[in-house]
Amino acid sequence: MHGPITLDNVQDGSRGQFRTKKAAREAGYRTAKNWQSGWPRLTPRRDAQPVVVKGEAFFSEADCEEILSKTAAIKRGLKIKPDAVAVKTCYSSDYGRYDVYRISDCEVHVKSEVRQEDARRAVETKRQKVDEYVESLVVDVPEIGKNDLIRHACQDYNGRNGSSSGCWASESSDAEFLERICVNYLRHCLTDYEAELEAIVGRVGAREASRNVKVKVLDAIAGQYEWLRDECSRQELRSRLY
Repeated sequence: MHGPITLDNVQDGSRGQFRTKKAAREAGYRTAKNWQSGWPRLTPRRDAQPVVVKGEAFFSEADCEEILSKTAAIKRGLKIKPDAVAVKTCYSSDYGRYDVYRISDCEVHVKSEVRQEDARRAVETKRQKVDEYVESLVVDVPEIGKNDLIRHACQDYNGRNGSSSGCWASESSDAEFLERICVNYLRHCLTDYEAELEAIVGRVGAREASRNVKVKVLDAIAGQYEWLRDECSRQELRSRLY
């Protein structure tokens, strides 16, 4: 390890041959304190060799490294090593007292990236489980005669909507309207549609899963009732769009 350069051991052609401190400053040399107070904040590297002028150590910018706070390090994807020693303590009206460290005492902060990747994988695993659950569902749709189904669907509709909407359903109602309430009656009252929705509510991917459950039930209804296939297709299309 070389000792500091002084006026006694500086030769012609060597760096930093200064007779006065003013000359050193004019050449871009600063004391450690000066570098630490500037912007960006710097400090001499541990192996930096100072130029000593009248008993005071001076360093060039090339002799220095950046110093930064823990917050600044985090913003740059770094973290301070556990055994790092602060270069100095600073004060800010916004943050109060805080320490600054050499950038050479920082390391890449990979833990947060690992946690983010683990969290992403956990979410994807949960989503996959919900998808597998929906895929495994077996939808049973009872077979009812057309006239009986229309009658039951009208009774159900009138019981839930008739008095409030002023619209009453009957066997003589519009055919498309009757198909819609028949599909709704089968889906809500005669299958496990509502129970399956309840089973996935609040789970990762529940919104998409609910849509897939609905589509699966509609497909089952269409498979059992040929005359309701068009209505099932209409409801499936609306479900995918909205």
